[in-house]
Amino acid sequence: MKGCIEIMLKTDNQIATKVYARYSGILSLSKFSLLLHDNNGDVLLEFNPSPDFCRHICWENPTRPCADYLKRFNSGEQGRFVCCYGLENILLPIMVKDEVVGFISGMQAYSQEREFQKYLINTAELSEMKGLDLEVVAKAISAFPTIDKDKADIHEQLCHHIARNIALDIAESTQDNTRIINRLSAEKELLEKKVIDLEAKNMSLVINPHFLFNTLNSIARIAYFEHSHTTEELIYCLSDLLRYNVKQDEQLHTIASEMDNIEKYLYIQKARFKNRLQYEIIVPNELKAYRIPNMVIQPIVENAVIHGITPKRDGEPFV
Repeated sequence: MKGCIEIMLKTDNQIATKVYARYSGILSLSKFSLLLHDNNGDVLLEFNPSPDFCRHICWENPTRPCADYLKRFNSGEQGRFVCCYGLENILLPIMVKDEVVGFISGMQAYSQEREFQKYLINTAELSEMKGLDLEVVAKAISAFPTIDKDKADIHEQLCHHIARNIALDIAESTQDNTRIINRLSAEKELLEKKVIDLEAKNMSLVINPHFLFNTLNSIARIAYFEHSHTTEELIYCLSDLLRYNVKQDEQLHTIASEMDNIEKYLYIQKARFKNRLQYEIIVPNELKAYRIPNMVIQPIVENAVIHGITPKRDGEPFV
């Protein structure tokens, strides 16, 4: 039975395409990585590709995943786990007649609780260690997706579903296939319904950003005519801050634009904390044109305010 997945994919050049096509419909329900491995852990097929960071920095070679996975292939560990960089992962065996013939892996995304960890990765150290351009490493880090709990659970169910389907394809006995296929079809319909319900829930929580910004600007104009200039400035700062956050993408932003965003954030917090919050922003001019991942500084400043200033009655200055 060992090696049957390799044989299935390699005896015919069109087999891999057929395998992917068979699951492409259900794979479209998730954008997160999902890979097929042989029983030694080598990657045979990427249904949904791994992030560039994993492929170019963590993997041993183009078909050999990172040490976190290899350890689990050897030890027989399975299920959800968090890798050394804080990413959510899943590893499931493909079982045929109580024998492991391959694996399904996937996810490689940050949970909302662990998203801060990508800002702690030492970009310069990795760039030097891997011989890659600093900007390439920074862009790969900034491109890591974030996954909420509901979508992570659905993706795990997708992995289970595909692992069972592949096991069914490989199984020699067909006596119970009709019953199993009917059950798997029902599971697929249930997963599709969960995704649709989740997307509908998310859409109901989204406010049209143009409506939001137009409303804030209208309030600011009212404040201007009422000679409430502090209120006017606060509203414009909030509008710019939200617009910058909504505009998050995979592009690297200049330090100057990041610090401009930080300055607006601190201006708003200064109105709240008054004399408790004293700050000074010092950035050498020669550094302002350098590019860094979007929103990489703001969480650090926000944590400094929340955990450093909020608990103190009198506050203290920070630079």
